[in-house]
This record gives sequence, C-alpha cells and structure tokens, in this order.
Amino acid sequence: MGLGISKTTMKVATPYIIETRSERNARMSIEAKFEALMTQMQEFRTIVEQQFAELRQQITYQSQLLHRSPDTAASQAHRRSGEPSSIREDSATTPSMEQICQLRDIRGWTVASGRMVSDTTGIPPECIRVVIDDINVRTAELFNDDRTFEDIQLGEIVVWPKFLMRI
Repeated sequence: MGLGISKTTMKVATPYIIETRSERNARMSIEAKFEALMTQMQEFRTIVEQQFAELRQQITYQSQLLHRSPDTAASQAHRRSGEPSSIREDSATTPSMEQICQLRDIRGWTVASGRMVSDTTGIPPECIRVVIDDINVRTAELFNDDRTFEDIQLGEIVVWPKFLMRI
C-alpha cells in the first residue's frame, strides 16, 4: 500500500471510503436519470413542435377558406364536379353544405362565421341554419333566442336571418 499506511489507518479510513463510493454511485445514478429525462424532454419537445406545425397548417388552410370569395369556391366546386361553370345555382337562395358565411348584427359587424346547413325544416324561410366555426363577438345575442354566443360552443348550429349574412 505504500509508506505510512498501517492497519489502524485503514480501519479509520474504511467508513469514509465506503461513504465516498456510495455517494459516487448515487451521483452516477442521478446523472443517468437526468440524461434519460433530458432525452425524454427532447422527444416531447419534438412532438409538441410537430403538433404546432400541424396546427399552423390547419389554421392557414381554414383562414384561406374563410377569405376565399364565393365565386372562387363555387367555380372550384364546379371544376371538381365536372359541371361547366356557367351552370351555377344562386348562392343566396340554395346554399351548399360547405358554403362559408359570416353572421352579422344589425350594425353590420361580423359577430361569427360558420358553414351553412341545407336543412331548413322547422325554421322561417328567411332564415338558415349555420354551424358556428368562429365567434368574434361573444356578447352578441343569438337571433330569436334569449342566449348569446357566450352560451354556445363551436360546432353548434344556430338559426340566423339571411339578410344578416355575408356569403
């Protein structure tokens, strides 16, 4: 063992050596766990970044749908169906299932946007059903109802007068 080492010195140093080894093992275990957590955190970060990218793409796509003019949407629908673009229905009288519209209040402000539903059973002829996709003014009152847009959720169907809609 070298000079100056005796049995007494070894007996006194043994508990310290054991404690040092156990602390080293504990530190190495903690470092291994830390590395595993860092790897897992990086994987979660990658997943979250991918989900954000997908959401951005969906938002971009939906905003493009909202900002398209009805003529463009109708001509694209006719191109897909194979019908000539000169054969078009009047969009104000017979809406398609996926026609996007804006709901306006009496002042002309856009309070919500959505998609028109072709089912008009049980509602006045001057109204139409709309699936709500976006709400701009939550305090606006619903037509012919005691509720406001705060009381409904996205995806619900509301009845709205045609003259207060922008297609």
